[in-house]
Amino acid sequence: MTWLFVLSAAIAIVAGTSLFYDWWLGRISLAWPVAEAKLDSSKIAKTGRGYRLQLRYSYFVAGSLYGGTWFKTFRTEKEADRLRESLHGLLVLVRYDPRRPERSYFDPYRDIRMD
Repeated sequence: MTWLFVLSAAIAIVAGTSLFYDWWLGRISLAWPVAEAKLDSSKIAKTGRGYRLQLRYSYFVAGSLYGGTWFKTFRTEKEADRLRESLHGLLVLVRYDPRRPERSYFDPYRDIRMD
């Protein structure tokens, strides 16, 4: 029974650390510069908890090309597809770390602009 408790605690710590890191990166990225990004591809896949939307994007900083991937899980495929479709025609913005431009943060609910 002890090993089960230790395993459960370890899983909880890893999950908590991941959630904290995502929250922390979202907060610090507010001070980062913004670059226009291009959505290169999108994919919706069935998972055990719902449907996972994957968006791949690319952006230029100081003449160099960088890229990243953003994931979000939705309860239904329709919800995932709705977000994917809503991003078409919008100017997508990516925040990048000025010290390490390959490190970026994309939030489609926060960092988009309608032209």
